[in-house]
Amino acid sequence: MRKNGNSLESRIAALCRCLRKLLRSVRLPSLFLFAVSLFLLSACQKTVFIREPDLFEASQRLDLTLNPEYDPTSGVVPFLGRVGEPATVIDPERTPRFMTLMEAIAIALESGTVGAQSIRSPGLPTDDLVNFTGVGVVGSDAIRVFALQPAIDGANIDAALGRFDAQWITGMSWSAQDNPTQGLASFTNGSGANFNTALAKPLPTGGVAGITFSTVYQNLINPPGGLFPVVNPSYTTNLQFGMEQPLWRNNGVAINQLLDNFPGSVLFPGLNARTSAIVPGGILIARLRFDEQRAEFERRLNYMLLNVEVSYWRLYGAYVTLFAAEQGLRQSIETWRFANTHYQVGDYDPVLLAQTRAQYELFRVERLKAIGQVLEEERTLRILLGMPIEDGTRLVPADTPTLAPIVPNWDAAYEDALSLRPELVMAREDLKAKQFGVVVAQNLLRPDLRAQATYAMVGLGNRLDGNGTIITPAGAIPSNSLRTLFSGDFANWTVGLTMNVPIGFRTEYARMRQARLELAKSYAVLKDQEKKAHNILARQYRLLIESYKTIEIRRIRRQTLAQELKLLADKVAVGTIDPTSRKFGDSLLDAQRLWALSLSEEYQAIVDYNNNLAQFEFTKGTIQQRDNVHIAEGPVPMAAQIRAVEHERERSRSVVIKRRLGFPLRTNAPAGGTGGAPAGAVERWPEGVAPPLPALWERGPGLDKIELPDDAEASPKPRQRQQAAPALQNQPIQSTQPTLLQAPASPEHAPAAAGAAISFQ
Repeated sequence: MRKNGNSLESRIAALCRCLRKLLRSVRLPSLFLFAVSLFLLSACQKTVFIREPDLFEASQRLDLTLNPEYDPTSGVVPFLGRVGEPATVIDPERTPRFMTLMEAIAIALESGTVGAQSIRSPGLPTDDLVNFTGVGVVGSDAIRVFALQPAIDGANIDAALGRFDAQWITGMSWSAQDNPTQGLASFTNGSGANFNTALAKPLPTGGVAGITFSTVYQNLINPPGGLFPVVNPSYTTNLQFGMEQPLWRNNGVAINQLLDNFPGSVLFPGLNARTSAIVPGGILIARLRFDEQRAEFERRLNYMLLNVEVSYWRLYGAYVTLFAAEQGLRQSIETWRFANTHYQVGDYDPVLLAQTRAQYELFRVERLKAIGQVLEEERTLRILLGMPIEDGTRLVPADTPTLAPIVPNWDAAYEDALSLRPELVMAREDLKAKQFGVVVAQNLLRPDLRAQATYAMVGLGNRLDGNGTIITPAGAIPSNSLRTLFSGDFANWTVGLTMNVPIGFRTEYARMRQARLELAKSYAVLKDQEKKAHNILARQYRLLIESYKTIEIRRIRRQTLAQELKLLADKVAVGTIDPTSRKFGDSLLDAQRLWALSLSEEYQAIVDYNNNLAQFEFTKGTIQQRDNVHIAEGPVPMAAQIRAVEHERERSRSVVIKRRLGFPLRTNAPAGGTGGAPAGAVERWPEGVAPPLPALWERGPGLDKIELPDDAEASPKPRQRQQAAPALQNQPIQSTQPTLLQAPASPEHAPAAAGAAISFQ
């Protein structure tokens, strides 16, 4: 090659001359400042995902010590202390605790559990304990456990970014050599030391840039003389600037955000150990996995909100079922007393008397089962809220179920479901990850071509510092090795290319095919999930309208059966029917039984309607917005001085006080009288609003329990007790209202007598 102005050799020589002049003007302080600046700039990174104040707050909330990893008693002593005996149907009564739905949700967000994750059977808790997987235990469905998982995966983002952090690689070694050799080989005997320090910075493009400083000390026992004089002892210093960059495979910022490992380095092999397989999938995949984990947490949170709301209204329905059973029991006991009185004087059919007693016992069983159902539904709600099963109180829903007809917009609901369902968000994020997998597989089909360039300054002396010169065949040089180094008179440089090409690319083509098949599978999964989201949304849309129509029909049936009882009473009053006749007895027993059943079924339809509303919001993916729940990352803001649970608890108290004062009621009769509503007044709930539970009990007739003899033929002799029975007592009850032929009490027409069907005092 000719050495003209355009030749490669002349260009390299000119570049070396420029670098030599630049380095001659640079002194040690300038190089030190340059190295420190490079280290500080390369060490800049994102803040950690969880800060120390966040960790302290989490430890306080979980009742942990400040350093739980060093606490040998952690987990040895149970976190739960002594708990009270759970309530049973024998002794179910406890102090009532009124609770609104929003308070229940607030409690669940703090310490609740997700429960069963099924849209077809919501509202059920999970009673299974954890199981061992070989590397740990899994199976807990506490919301606090799931809330930590996004933070754990979020830390992987910083771990993936750490592959580009600068590294300081330093080593020092000492040696001594004393071989029994003769001749020239004896000149190598002596002592030595080697110091090497490097500051290397992996680049986002896949390359590496770094500075290496090394010093080699040697003190020979028999240094050669004569024609081959050497500096002894000697310090050989070396300051090398190196750079390495892939030119084909693994080249570029985009691909290095997707690779599992850093491409590695030939010049700085110490980088390869730390940057290998920190986070599978690289930086972008780590971010996608964090987004997927966040969507998974939202999915579980949606299930928890759904289960809490469904369980809340089921507890409401269980109380109303108990109310209906008690209403039927009141009527049946009055009917049995009436029949037994007439039987004693000989004008009543003994077969009809037995039927009357049998129906009375039937209602006793139904009431006992209703009490058990109340206790079971309360247990379910307590599990979902993370509350103790027994704390001396009885949970009572204070909110009113919705009765307003709701016909949602189908097109808007469909769009919400496709865009907001966290399951679809996870499927789309997984599709992106599979797309990135194809890009990574395409990158592996390229040859590994790398460029390396180094420029090193060399120094020599019999000491590291000081003044003086050493006479060598090349002339006099300073005896200070560092001064020789930074004089720039001695420099080495290298420029080179290396390439690694697998013959056939069999492994790479196999990975490419797998990546494309995984991508096709992700497309199929996303399409299938969208179909399922549409199908379940259509089902809930149909059930929502169907359940509201069911309420209307069951209300008409209950009103019709109540009218039947009223007509029977009117016929007895005018004397058109004999109350002791077999025909009247059969009709009365059937009417009482069917009316009590219709009341329970009507409110079960109301519960189903409200549960379908929650399920419809769940299938749309908007249940968090409906319940005013928002997910935020990081610590609780300083503006939140009071917990949401405290706010909602105060609201629950205010709701109960207002309803006890009669704010939800309106009457169409003039005020007056004592003991509640005026005589003849009809209390009605506002249109589209169902009565809350406090109204069903506090405005109902009084209840006293009695004990009947086991012998059905014996005449009952009630023994009056000194005080009212517990609210949920399962013993038979005595009441003067309603009488045998009085129309039954209902939520729309509740007698205002003193006392309470279930006492809340």
